Amino acid sequence: MSHAQEASAKLKADALAGYAALQEIAKAAAAAVKELRQATDPTLAMDAANRASVAILDLAGTAKRVHEEADAALARAMLATETTEIHSTHHSVSLKQNFDVDISDRDAVPDEYWTRPSPYPNRAKIKAAAEAGVEMNWCSVVSSGVSVSRKARK
Repeated sequence: MSHAQEASAKLKADALAGYAALQEIAKAAAAAVKELRQATDPTLAMDAANRASVAILDLAGTAKRVHEEADAALARAMLATETTEIHSTHHSVSLKQNFDVDISDRDAVPDEYWTRPSPYPNRAKIKAAAEAGVEMNWCSVVSSGVSVSRKARK
């Protein structure tokens, strides 16, 4: 099996596992909502409402995790197959190179690159200045990998 086929198979397996997890939580939420609709006792109604609320909260967290894992798997598959863009009916997907600021000497960071009130280096401002050509021997802009960039099609 080629590297591209392995990446594609892993993408499919990961996505299906994530979607299965979402389905199970959605079933639990639906069951709790059904019990809530049928409840005639206030205590049972509150219990069902609480279980539905917890399941929905769990669904939101799981959906976020599955989304992040699916995008990471999609990025790996796109890299493995040397695919730069995917166009579907509603979206275009491409890979985006991510960068971070590596600060080698925090003591050398000038005041204008610190945030207030709780001071920490403003990495976005530092990165923008470095990309604009400002000389900064106390930091460097480094690659931090790739991610999926998704845009709605018109």
